[in-house]
Amino acid sequence: IPFAAHRATQISQSDYEKADHIYYMDNMNRRYLDYLINDYKHIVEPIFAYTPSINEIEDPWYTDRFDKVVSQLSLCISDILDNLSQDR
Repeated sequence: IPFAAHRATQISQSDYEKADHIYYMDNMNRRYLDYLINDYKHIVEPIFAYTPSINEIEDPWYTDRFDKVVSQLSLCISDILDNLSQDR
């Protein structure tokens, strides 16, 4: 997963209005999203919601375990895509 050109940005009201789903990685993200939004809580869920073996994804900025996080995110994204394809 290339991240050299990645730049973090704060989520905006416009992002909520355009999104079908918004996923967060940890409880700090969830609390922040809860603070920012009221009308869009129905589209917000943890990225690991469909991956029973994971209950939180640590922030690699603080843990320096980027490989672990990439592996977890890859699994979670695969499970999300499987779930979305079943919904169709």
